[in-house]
Amino acid sequence: MAAITIGGAKYVDRVAEVISLSFATLPLTTYTFRQPDSTWPANDVPFDVVWPVYRENIGRKAAAGAELAEAGDFAAVAIWFPPGVAVPESPDVAPRMLEYREVFSRMKKDHLRGASWWRVERGLLYMA
Repeated sequence: MAAITIGGAKYVDRVAEVISLSFATLPLTTYTFRQPDSTWPANDVPFDVVWPVYRENIGRKAAAGAELAEAGDFAAVAIWFPPGVAVPESPDVAPRMLEYREVFSRMKKDHLRGASWWRVERGLLYMA
């Protein structure tokens, strides 16, 4: 089993790299990043488009108290928020992402009924 380590600000760049590479082809990523004048393929957001955004957001989350974790020399990464640690809002959230968050917030309220929980902001296994 791969060792798991937890880091703060020192992990921001690597976690952003793994998440950028892993999320670039997801429909939700394309949905939020693509603009009418985008010239890149519809199903593959370029690294240089997503990485700066993810790096800034992950840095903000680490500064707010998120736990950045990795396993297997960054073969897997996760961003965890302990109970009671507020997730900071991004100043430039796309309207489509706001809609998604509103729906998800209603679901949490309905199903968690105020229970404390660790929120995983991003967690994935990246296979190069």
